[in-house]
Amino acid sequence: MSGGVRRRIGRRIGAVVRNALAVLVVGALVACTPLGADLGDGSAAPRPAATPVRMLVVTNRSPSADPATAYSGERADGVGWAEVVVAPTADDVAAGRPYAHRPLAPAEARDWFRAHAARRVLVHVHGFRTDFGKAVHRFARVVRGSRTDFEPVLFSWPSRGSIWDYYYDRESIDGSRDDLERLLRRIADDPAVGEVAVLAHSMGSWLAMETVRTMAVSAAGVPRKLRNIVLAAPDLDVGVFDRQMERIGRHPSVTLVVSRDDRSLQVSKVFGGGFDRLGATGPNDPRWRRSFCARGVSVVDVSDLPTTGVTNHYKFSDEPALLAVLGARLFPDASPGSAAADTGAVVHRPLNCGGGPDRDVPSPAPIVVHDPAPPAAHAAAKP
Repeated sequence: MSGGVRRRIGRRIGAVVRNALAVLVVGALVACTPLGADLGDGSAAPRPAATPVRMLVVTNRSPSADPATAYSGERADGVGWAEVVVAPTADDVAAGRPYAHRPLAPAEARDWFRAHAARRVLVHVHGFRTDFGKAVHRFARVVRGSRTDFEPVLFSWPSRGSIWDYYYDRESIDGSRDDLERLLRRIADDPAVGEVAVLAHSMGSWLAMETVRTMAVSAAGVPRKLRNIVLAAPDLDVGVFDRQMERIGRHPSVTLVVSRDDRSLQVSKVFGGGFDRLGATGPNDPRWRRSFCARGVSVVDVSDLPTTGVTNHYKFSDEPALLAVLGARLFPDASPGSAAADTGAVVHRPLNCGGGPDRDVPSPAPIVVHDPAPPAAHAAAKP
């Protein structure tokens, strides 16, 4: 047997061992989750009473045979549009009270943004292992907690909502890029809309970034109205993100929400061949810090932010202080400001672009926002 054949066999055995280990770790996390609770979801925690949230849903999921769930995790041949109204609190979710769902006719979908005076539109792309109901209720929490005026749009791709369907979900992501691009361009082309932002979570960050990269290299480019992208706990190879940003450039602006205690991303690193996941990378990691500076990437470090979740993977939707910060990142001109900053929950620091120590300085606040200097400033600071 030649050395090349032995190496190929060794790589395949290594991949099998890594995947088996990842399955065992996931199983252990599930075993540690209280019966009836969702893995890291935090949805069991009661929320204060609030008004219902109305959102536009655009999805390439197949309709569900159960009218209460509206859409399944299977892939559809086309894209459907619907209006969804979400019940006020997480207690409604725990009690099994469904959201209201109404499919939209093509003419109604075309006129949606004008009819709702949607000057600002936030498109949310959910992550792995998210069924339609979880995607809707989690986004509703974001809408309530962000304290920002915008029209919410959920792009829900076909996830089966199971930890055992990782590769199915990943392939669903690959098959959803054109649908997301068409949605973003349609929103940006609507004269009623003045500004668009994208909030992507976990594996949805791969979908969002690949879609925007494709737009950036096309003749039409990235629409001017698409100004800000926030990637929360992005399940994305750091090196791949760097290459994507090479093509995207500085428009739109990109903000990362990272946490080094994210257990879901630790498991994903095993699945991904040992490569670092973007959402578990510290802002002062010397391997990527200069790239963040050069690309104008901001980093919100929430490693010290306590959460009720098991995996620390859903801080972006579970923690009110962070939601207020994200509202200001998505629509800076529309946000009333972060109440969290007034209570000492947030500290702002410049990203270490000047070749200083590669270490994370202890912070008195659980949320640390790192913004890069303007291009001329950090270029001049390079040794």
